[in-house]
Amino acid sequence: MKTPPERAGGGTPPEGNAEQVQYWNESAGPRWAAGQEALDERLAPFGTAAMDRGRIAAGEHVLDVGCGCGATTIEIARRVGTNGSAVVADISRPMLEVARRRAPEIPFLEADAQTFGFAPSSFDVVFSRFGVMFFADPRAAFANLRKALRPSGRLAFICWQALQKNPWLSLSLGVAARHVALQPPPAPDAPGGLSRSPIRSACVRSSKARASAMSRSTRTSGPSSSVPSTRRWASSSSSDPRAPCCARPAAR
Repeated sequence: MKTPPERAGGGTPPEGNAEQVQYWNESAGPRWAAGQEALDERLAPFGTAAMDRGRIAAGEHVLDVGCGCGATTIEIARRVGTNGSAVVADISRPMLEVARRRAPEIPFLEADAQTFGFAPSSFDVVFSRFGVMFFADPRAAFANLRKALRPSGRLAFICWQALQKNPWLSLSLGVAARHVALQPPPAPDAPGGLSRSPIRSACVRSSKARASAMSRSTRTSGPSSSVPSTRRWASSSSSDPRAPCCARPAAR
């Protein structure tokens, strides 16, 4: 694998991201690192769906936003081969430590993709599996990632939509609420899964691509019943837990 594009400058997590940095280093990160094998198995179909839609190919330079314990990055590196590169930006040190042990040849950056100074126009693809929903400011984050993309670059990510669009969880929470007191829901624009309604508009405005609703499903042989697929050029988030993937293919 070739040496990845050099960065333009550093970037420290802004005050607005401090809560997420603390959460992924002190609370969630250690748990995810400990459960890496089981989580990799459960989440692999999601990453594969987005990579396929993003058409990650040999010789390309790919940025993996929020790699976690490195499974997606390792697969990206396999796809791009020796003439391409895979670069990572993640804020969770415990998970990055696992990733570095698994693939010491890959540059795993402890950095916030919302603010980090990536070299302009240095990536063919920006990819993320459930990472973009943790930005404190999605619009600023996608604008920063757009600068890192080449003019013909693609964006491919998986992200949850709102809770009401995920009945597999909202129904179970409704049942649980009859018996126990639940914590108040997060604000609609708070970082985290099932709460980031601004991601769609932020992504679209930053990439200058119009949004298309997901309208078709492809059956799969897995624990979940269906995988909604994007339209050919779509840039939006998904309503299904199994494949909320987005891709904006290169301009022809």
